[in-house]
Amino acid sequence: MALHNLELLISGNSSLRGSLTFEYYHFAATTLDEQALTYQYLEWRVQNIHDNRLEKCVLEELNQMILPRAFLAGSRLTAVDLLLALDLRQSLESLSPPQQEALGSLIRWYNAVAVRSEGKLTQIPIHRMPLYS
Repeated sequence: MALHNLELLISGNSSLRGSLTFEYYHFAATTLDEQALTYQYLEWRVQNIHDNRLEKCVLEELNQMILPRAFLAGSRLTAVDLLLALDLRQSLESLSPPQQEALGSLIRWYNAVAVRSEGKLTQIPIHRMPLYS
């Protein structure tokens, strides 16, 4: 049931429709750990993603959750990474440099997903030199 819902989210997402990423690569969670994490993030997405009052807390929570991993469900890109990155794009692009620095793990993850999104997402530039005082 949950896998079917994930497929509906992907097929209904106009940003992902026709993407070669989904035609040539298999992004389904395959291990039990990946499946559990995928369902966890889908549930989290439904509950939190569009609550502007919680935006800062949500981004900080995601930053901590992604810290020990390369992608949301582990060490490889899955469909849930692309869906969540599309949802977070506007919030992450509007961050100031100090805010980006504070959310370094989340920005790193987003940029890793953006590189693999076939131009559907643009990377967020990271400035290592102090641009603010």
